[in-house]
Amino acid sequence: MDLKKKIVITAAAVVLLGSGVGAKALADNMWAGHANIETINKDIDTLSSRIQTKNDSIKTLQNSLSTATSNATSYSNQITSLNQQIDQLKIDKQNAITDRDNAIADKQNAVASKQSEIDAKISEINAKITEINNLNATISSKNQELSNVQTAYNNEVSKTNQLTSQIADLNNQITDYKKQVSDLTAKNSELSQALSDVEATKNKAEQAVQNNQ
Repeated sequence: MDLKKKIVITAAAVVLLGSGVGAKALADNMWAGHANIETINKDIDTLSSRIQTKNDSIKTLQNSLSTATSNATSYSNQITSLNQQIDQLKIDKQNAITDRDNAIADKQNAVASKQSEIDAKISEINAKITEINNLNATISSKNQELSNVQTAYNNEVSKTNQLTSQIADLNNQITDYKKQVSDLTAKNSELSQALSDVEATKNKAEQAVQNNQ
C-alpha cells in the first residue's frame, strides 16, 4: 500500500475514534478484503489443477504419438520387405521366361527328327507358362499387400500429425493458465499487503484507545 493510502486510512481511524466509533468497527470494515483473498487462492488452486490435468493429457498424447511413430516405422519396414519380394519375383519371372524361350528354341531345332521330344518339351513349356502365371498372380497379390500397408502407413502419419497439433494446443492453454496464475498471485500479494496495513492500523487504533482510557 502506498503512503497516500496509509495516510487516508490513518486519518479515517482518527476521525472514527474522535467521533466515538470503536477500533473494532474500523477493523471489521477493513477485514472485508479477506473474502477476496480466499476467492483468489481458490482460483489459483483451480488453475493449478487444470494445468496438472493438461500435463497428464500431454503425457498420454505423447505416448500415443510414440506408438503411432513405432507403427509407422514397422509399416515402412514391411513396405521395404514387400518391395524386395516383388523384385525377386520379377527376377524369377524373367528367368522363367528365359528358360521357356530357351526350351522353345532347343526343341524347335529338334522338331524335324524327334516329334516325341517336341511333345515332351511342349508339356515342359506349358508347365513354365503355368509357373509364370502363378508368379504373376503372386506379384499382383504382393502389390495389393503393398497398397494396404501404404494406406495403413498414411493413416498412422495422419494420426501423428493430429496428435502433434493437439499437444501444441495444450501447450498454448498451459501458457495462458500460467499467466493467469501469475496475475492472480500478484493481486494476492497486493491484497496481503493491504491486509497487513489494515492490521497495523487496527493495532495502532486499539493502542490509542487504550492510551486514552
